[in-house]
Amino acid sequence: MRILDRYLIRESIGPFLLALAVFTFVLDVRPMLDYVQLLLAKGVPIPTVGFLVLTLLPQALGITLPMAFLTGLLMGFGRLSGDRETVALLACGVNPLRLLRPTLLMALVAGGFTMYVMIELIPDANQKYREITARYLLETAESDIKPQMFYEGFPGKVIYVRATQPGGGWDGVFLADTSKPGQISVAMAEHGRLVLDKVAQIVNIVLDQTINYMPSSEPGVFTVGEARGDSLQVDPKEVFRDGTTGISRGLNEMTIADLVKQWHDKVNVQHLSPHGEIMTIHQKFSFPVACLVFALVAVPLGFHTRKEGKLGGMTMGLAVIVLYWGCMQLAYAGAVANSHWFNPHWARWFPNIVIGAIGIVAVWWRVKATGESLSLKLPWWLTKRFASKEAAAATVAGAPSRGRTVVVLTFVGLMVLYYIGTVVDLSDKLFKGHATGLMIVQFMYYSTPRFIYYVIPIATLVAVLGTIGGLTRSSELIVMRACGVSLYRAALPLMVLAVLSGGLLFVLEEHVLPDWNKRADELENAIHDRPQHTVNIANRSWLVGENDHIYYYNRFDPQRAELHELNVFETATNPYRLVRQTYARAAICPDRVCTDGRWKANAGWVQQFVRADRTVRTPFVNHPVALDPVMVFTLAQVDASMMTFGELRDYINRSRASGFNIAEEEVNLQSKISVPAVTLVMTLLAIPFAVTTGRRGALYGIGLAIVLSVAYWLLMAFFLAAGKAGLLPPPLAAWATSILFMAVAIYLVLTVRT
Repeated sequence: MRILDRYLIRESIGPFLLALAVFTFVLDVRPMLDYVQLLLAKGVPIPTVGFLVLTLLPQALGITLPMAFLTGLLMGFGRLSGDRETVALLACGVNPLRLLRPTLLMALVAGGFTMYVMIELIPDANQKYREITARYLLETAESDIKPQMFYEGFPGKVIYVRATQPGGGWDGVFLADTSKPGQISVAMAEHGRLVLDKVAQIVNIVLDQTINYMPSSEPGVFTVGEARGDSLQVDPKEVFRDGTTGISRGLNEMTIADLVKQWHDKVNVQHLSPHGEIMTIHQKFSFPVACLVFALVAVPLGFHTRKEGKLGGMTMGLAVIVLYWGCMQLAYAGAVANSHWFNPHWARWFPNIVIGAIGIVAVWWRVKATGESLSLKLPWWLTKRFASKEAAAATVAGAPSRGRTVVVLTFVGLMVLYYIGTVVDLSDKLFKGHATGLMIVQFMYYSTPRFIYYVIPIATLVAVLGTIGGLTRSSELIVMRACGVSLYRAALPLMVLAVLSGGLLFVLEEHVLPDWNKRADELENAIHDRPQHTVNIANRSWLVGENDHIYYYNRFDPQRAELHELNVFETATNPYRLVRQTYARAAICPDRVCTDGRWKANAGWVQQFVRADRTVRTPFVNHPVALDPVMVFTLAQVDASMMTFGELRDYINRSRASGFNIAEEEVNLQSKISVPAVTLVMTLLAIPFAVTTGRRGALYGIGLAIVLSVAYWLLMAFFLAAGKAGLLPPPLAAWATSILFMAVAIYLVLTVRT
């Protein structure tokens, strides 16, 4: 390998690793924290959670490896152009085609590893994650069913227990089956328990002394039956059918052989379209080949005489990535649409063809612009008998990038990646007609503040590392010390910036995010064709009121104080049973308060269970019904992300007096204050790091910022999960991560040379 080959490879490896870390963090780590918090809250051991996190990485690497390879190449070429080394190479007669050899060599390595990830790692890693997660979630299912709270973890089933037994099991079980719209069935039992068959991976809900209320042929009328014991079997394949966990393999968990088999079964047996299987198979090869295509387009884009530097290369890389994903989604639309205007076999190859054609034309244009001829030379080991060996070398020098530009470009790059991920996630809804392009644009617009809320701490950290690092590299910090200006005084403006950034976070939390999150949630429900709800909590349709009345309703409008499709179940004990059911198509509170409990129902009926074998049903129109005050229903309608600090604090105070479980809301309240303080903590931590590592360059600072951010958010996810599970007091759960990082920061600040 010639000196020029080794030099270009060495210049590209560092930016490649940095880009890989950034892209993986944006596309995988942040969503991964939601899973981490869920698993920790359910008592999964920390080593197991760490292993599960590793099993999620291949899914992201399959996408980010080609993206990072292109960005690394362009940043490497950008460094050469920034130091005028490309001018020196052209002056020495180096043909741009000469640079294809090392870039294609790197592309083969990157493409080979990407193919290994796509074909071998992703199916097995995804399936391992699903199996382990399913096992732990099943084992902790009984502990998740808490007294006086509704559990909706089983599809179409709602479980409510009055109390738990010391040795395991429940007393007073209310089990509702809502899988068939308009035909709800209820089972009430004196005792119950959850039995797990780990071998067959089946959950059995065993009930004792059961009274079953089954829907009859007449809508809303129950037939009643008693049983000494009853058992309900729950299949984990149904429990985890959302794709995050489960036993059966989805498309991303299937090997090529499995995909081919399912492809033929759909065509020959089920007579369904196999487009998903076809595109998944081709995707396993098209993404690795994309590395070769990116290598082809990187040479003409990066090898020029303009002085742009690494940041210019990063910008061009993001532009090519956006074009690639746009072409892929366009082809995907044509493949899945009913018009059949695009062959699914070519859907995943279309962006490679487009970018490859652009690369060939760009290479021809670049070679022609330099006055060289478009010719390819065979490797020296094939032509050494007929031609003499030639060698070329170039002297190099480095030039630092400006920290301010690094921060701005990092922020813009993260936003571009966020928009790419959003478009990829929602594109199938657009092409299937479930959403319009305007709806997706509006969703990205209203969800942008939510993403900025998480990016601001990273941008602040990069700003501090870039500023102090730049002063260290240029020896200006030494000059300041010589003039009597300490590091503390030099860092004072950065501390002010951190306080302002934290204030911006709090302003976003208080005045922007609540309303914008509501709008984004409404658009997301519309895009996914989900019914609109005023809340985003699991038990939004179920509520226990006074006198143990159980409410089940389709929708609650707090502005108009209206309940729609309301069912009221009145219970009694010894044995645990229903005594009356009231149904109202709509119930309205005239004064929007109803402290006296007097609501008006427009139409409905009352069904009384006189005996086990006899029911009496009485219809009514415009009839008063006795319900709990409006405040009781309002207390159940809460989503912390859509409430200001004051609203959430008032809700907690009211809920504490009403007996609601508010541990999660108390943690969320403390988080509204602790998260804005992240910028100050990160600044204090970044100052000593920048002093000791500043001479390594701005890109090293970005990499360090990513590492510190990942560590911070992972620790925060752990402590928040512990707080919501009741293992830590809410203030400690919200502030523990900041306290730990602040302690390390203070120690480093006090020990660094000032």
